[in-house]
Amino acid sequence: MEDNDTPNTFNREYVQELRQEAAKYRTEAKELKSQLEEFRSLDAQIKATRVENELIRRGITADPSWIDMSEGQTPAEAVDNFLEKYPVFNGDAEPSVERKSVPKAIGPNQNNISKESNVPSGTLGTRGLDEIKTDPMARNNLRDLYRDLLRTSSNQTE
Repeated sequence: MEDNDTPNTFNREYVQELRQEAAKYRTEAKELKSQLEEFRSLDAQIKATRVENELIRRGITADPSWIDMSEGQTPAEAVDNFLEKYPVFNGDAEPSVERKSVPKAIGPNQNNISKESNVPSGTLGTRGLDEIKTDPMARNNLRDLYRDLLRTSSNQTE
């Protein structure tokens, strides 16, 4: 009768040889995996370059990374699919932009302009720009008038 209590053992050299062989395969697998990733990266760059060339050939200003090129698809087909989804990038299509009218500039009221002005000192009146720059009160008045002008002109509608 055999004794089943004793485990099967292998000699030390055989086990070391198996471990070395397994380590060799692991390192080869790591190297192959890194090479595969490198090839995939290069393939993606080549596809992006081909799509970019197709965009340039057609005169379309779009980022090649926006275009998904599936497996077995040519760059021309990928660009066609992109243009179907986003026709605004097609050179033939006119983008639909609503043009808003801008109100005309309002000129000064000729009735309110007088030749002589009885403007007290410290306000604008007929003073020169250099004089207004040196007078703080006149600068404040000019700033307030400018703000009022902007406020009233922005509230005007046609």
